[in-house]
Amino acid sequence: MDFAERVIPGITSNYMLKQSLARYAFAYKIIKNKKIILDAACGTGYATTGVGIDNDPEAIAFAQKHYKAKYILGDVLKIPFEDKHFDAVTSFETIEHVNAKSFLAEVKRVLKKNGVLVLSTPRKNGPSNSPYHVKEFSSSELKGLLKKYFKSVKIYGQGSSKNAQKAWEDFLDSQESREKLIGFDLLSFCKFLPKELKEHIWKYFGNLFSKRKTQEGLTEKDFPINGNIDSCQTLIAVCSQ
Repeated sequence: MDFAERVIPGITSNYMLKQSLARYAFAYKIIKNKKIILDAACGTGYATTGVGIDNDPEAIAFAQKHYKAKYILGDVLKIPFEDKHFDAVTSFETIEHVNAKSFLAEVKRVLKKNGVLVLSTPRKNGPSNSPYHVKEFSSSELKGLLKKYFKSVKIYGQGSSKNAQKAWEDFLDSQESREKLIGFDLLSFCKFLPKELKEHIWKYFGNLFSKRKTQEGLTEKDFPINGNIDSCQTLIAVCSQ
């Protein structure tokens, strides 16, 4: 798994974990009365309720080993369920990685008539610096696209507290340190190491350089979701049929 793209409890920074858990908490308050729920691109499944689907075999294997929800290896552009099957779909940090129109059409297909979609995506703020992103969205671009598929679309913004911002700076320091470590591996020695050892090394250097106290003190409350979409880091959309 790509440690920079996947949230892996126990390995990923507390910043990324709490930021992600705040999104799930927000979503589950909205869909708490929904019975059949799909977590599309569930990753390692740490907060999945219902059914999780992801195209990464390692992520699904991790989820099946550590959590009790149902996890399926599959493509969110070809969800292996019949039409109008789910009451709700959650999908966080997904739409920027795929063909957005194909993804939304597929989500709409598997949602029931009164179904709800809650998704998140990084707010577009200049050129993307991620090689993994197909397209990033401004709030107006995202809302305009979603309105083509859903009758009701509400956009929220997820920000970060001062404590979280300081922890983010420390996290970037740890990322730089780990990237330097990889850069020193001129003979590609790391590729021969067992996965568990590579994860241990990644976590060790992250803790060593990221000033752990700023990370460990974070909670989901440090990543509020509200109506502030002009300066937020992440856009959250709530859509209904």
